[in-house]
Amino acid sequence: MRALERNADEGDLSASARLLRQRIRLGELSEGAALILARLGDPCAAQVVGCASERIAEVWPALVGLDPALGLRALCAGGSAGLPYLERWLPLEEGPRLALAMAEAWLKAPSQERIRAAGDLAQRARAAVDQVNAQALGRYRMGMISGAELRALEYTAWTARDAGIGVLEVASGEAPAGDSLFQLERLFADAGWGDLRGAVRAGIAPFLA
Repeated sequence: MRALERNADEGDLSASARLLRQRIRLGELSEGAALILARLGDPCAAQVVGCASERIAEVWPALVGLDPALGLRALCAGGSAGLPYLERWLPLEEGPRLALAMAEAWLKAPSQERIRAAGDLAQRARAAVDQVNAQALGRYRMGMISGAELRALEYTAWTARDAGIGVLEVASGEAPAGDSLFQLERLFADAGWGDLRGAVRAGIAPFLA
């Protein structure tokens, strides 16, 4: 087993697939959870369950159906992946980071105080959208940033805002809205920032069962 785990850690896909099969067989991970990972582009899970990858929007109903909090974790992961780019252009804008941090804090230790704070910080993240349009738009017009990057910055802020609102939604037993994350996935790729699904998988995988 240790050798198998070591090989998996070193990037051996077949070893990772064998470990995943063992987790499913032992009941540590449901086939439904493995299917979600595969649909989000995990090559190991895809090898085990034989499923093609899909966009986040297509996986969302199954994800939040399994647990609404997983949707909130996905929003946090996606928004956090865009933060380095957003803060490069808006280094003084803290709203999105604070909203994401509060959502993550609530997931770790829910409280009414954190619910209220998340709602307030969601509005600060929303204000960052206006800052993107006010500041980054000028750089776009000067050719310093592409249109796709500009939109990706905007939707990073929107995703952070939706993570803050998502705390209120999940606390009320509702599934969070994922529309901003769906847009960010497409814009992330168009901006040349990579595949956002990898960040989302990393954000939800430890909490899948």
